[in-house]
Amino acid sequence: MSSDDRDSDKTSSHNSPETRNAPQMETKSHARMMSGSTGFILQVKEAGGTPSVGADFQTFILSIGSSALYHMGDAALPDGTKGQINLPMAQLNIEVLGMLEDKTRGNLTPDEEKLLSNLLCDLRVRYVDTLKKSKDDT
Repeated sequence: MSSDDRDSDKTSSHNSPETRNAPQMETKSHARMMSGSTGFILQVKEAGGTPSVGADFQTFILSIGSSALYHMGDAALPDGTKGQINLPMAQLNIEVLGMLEDKTRGNLTPDEEKLLSNLLCDLRVRYVDTLKKSKDDT
């Protein structure tokens, strides 16, 4: 083997430490599951589960917003348990929504843009009110 062959062998992605140590797909079902949401939904069905109604941007941001409300004590779990006040987590959820607003600007439908803007406005007002109330209680 020439020195050029050895050099190209060292830089080949097939022989890199990351590739040699990477786990290999064990079955076709693993490959299908990794091939996107359709493959995942099929795997859930085959395993006897019920796929969700689907994920879309609106459901995603409402989920984050619900988490913020829960951490402000303004939302309950499905079993009726009142949310635990954790203002740093509420603030983080609101900041994530703000980041999404910044990063998706110009790429949302008018309905998505309005929902995100209104949700953020409501959550920010509630957060400041909750923060003030928690300071008054101490």
